[in-house]
Amino acid sequence: NEMSNDSLAKTTISSASAGAIARICCHPLDTFKSRLQGPYGHQYKSLFSAIKLSIRIDGFKSLYNGLGTAVVGGTPGTMIFLSTYEVTKHYIENRSDPNKLRPFVGHLAAGLVAEMICCVVYVPVDVIKERLQIQTKVGFEKELLYSGNIDAVQKIMKVEGIRGLYKGYAATILSYGPFSALFFTFYERSKASAKKHYEKKSMTDVPPYVSLSLSAASGALAAFLTSPLDMGKLKLQAQRGQIPQSKNEYSYSGLVDCLTKVYKSNGLRGLFRGSGARVAYFACSYAITMTCFERIKSR
Repeated sequence: NEMSNDSLAKTTISSASAGAIARICCHPLDTFKSRLQGPYGHQYKSLFSAIKLSIRIDGFKSLYNGLGTAVVGGTPGTMIFLSTYEVTKHYIENRSDPNKLRPFVGHLAAGLVAEMICCVVYVPVDVIKERLQIQTKVGFEKELLYSGNIDAVQKIMKVEGIRGLYKGYAATILSYGPFSALFFTFYERSKASAKKHYEKKSMTDVPPYVSLSLSAASGALAAFLTSPLDMGKLKLQAQRGQIPQSKNEYSYSGLVDCLTKVYKSNGLRGLFRGSGARVAYFACSYAITMTCFERIKSR
């Protein structure tokens, strides 16, 4: 059967609520990840170094740079993302022969489709959020380029135009597309196993710690595997039109060029820089998002 209007409405509301809750709780981890992967990431020896220096020099408030944009713009993005995933998953399941199409293929395809659609909304949010997150007084930037969310939008539009807000669009799809596809493949398979083990029809009937653990593990694994793509995406988004802040700002012409140059200069360690913070962020964020999503949707 197709998704009913009531079911779609519940999916929409639950996804928006879950996205906002997760973003507010986990934003500092995303900030540390962005700073480690960004143009000044070499200043931090580790995640703990980034935490220590960020709080000591920029203050605790700086950990929430870009939160306004992430909540206001990212919440609709999460709503579109999860709603599109559910609709696409149902569509594929209802029109395919289960004997010919393995379930994970549908989850993989639905994750990719959902990411491609939500990126129309999410890429500008990501660009603004990450430019605010990576600016710091640690090292080069003695004066911050952007004073806040609105100032960032105005300056990006003035210098780079609308294209500036969509910088790294293809790289974002190439980064988040595989992540979403892998996450939902891992999550749906583990969810099916959990329901079978506990002999339950819904995840809301499974102990909450199981739901949290499965979504956290799925998010962590998908995040680690796609970490180099995310690092390349961030570096491309951080390039600032005509306002360079360091000699490395114009180094990359595209995602492949970026990954190649990072590998040549820093090896695999460079490609996976910030992966620890990325894994921590997505494990925490998706544990909250998917657990809240499943439980709010079931009400």
